[in-house]
Amino acid sequence: MSFSMRDLRGVARRAMTTPATRWRMLPLTAQLVLLGAGMVVAWVLVTRAYDRITGPQESVASGARHWQLAGVIAERAASAAYEMQGASRGYALTGDTARRREAENAARRHAALLDSLYTLGAVDQDILTHVVAYRELATRGRAARHASVAARDARRDARADIARERPLSDSARVVGRALIEEMRGREHLAQIETQARIASRASFLLRVGPIVTALLLLGIAGLLLRRTLLAVSQTARALAEGRYADVRL
Repeated sequence: MSFSMRDLRGVARRAMTTPATRWRMLPLTAQLVLLGAGMVVAWVLVTRAYDRITGPQESVASGARHWQLAGVIAERAASAAYEMQGASRGYALTGDTARRREAENAARRHAALLDSLYTLGAVDQDILTHVVAYRELATRGRAARHASVAARDARRDARADIARERPLSDSARVVGRALIEEMRGREHLAQIETQARIASRASFLLRVGPIVTALLLLGIAGLLLRRTLLAVSQTARALAEGRYADVRL
């Protein structure tokens, strides 16, 4: 048992001393290159670890793009609603079938945009609440416009129906404008967060960069100093032993 333990210790000692011996046998240039490469690899690993901790910037920037798209769709929905209201009122008052087709096309676009807006707003409960309120007002306004169109089709005076529809449209317009402002606020906050993360990463690199550079320089200086002291020691030993041929100045 003692023999096997002695062998094990010997193997462990060789495993520790062999790399050090091979390192000392390398030329100085090779040692410097390997030391620099090791520092570069360590720098890359530290930077990647920091990026993983702080989270990818792309995911943060995508939040700004998300709310930017939502704001654009909300503005298009408001535009489609305005076009739909004007066309439906025009048909109810004049009976122009071209205005009715225009109102129907605008109504289809408006409904599709509201569906997209609902999907985009689902990531934020406050925004989603506003979107739901906006859709409810739009649904009530659509019913009132249908009543004015039906009155025109029946050759009745549609002005009373238009008067009932107008407050609903005005309320929907106010809610829609507030919704657009909310989405712009979310977009602005996402942009601020993106800039903060970029600034944090830059600050981290500025703090750690000099430290890594200093370690690299200290490593190189220590290696050169060790080589110099070793050469001086070997020269002194050769002079003391009278081996003048081994002296290297």
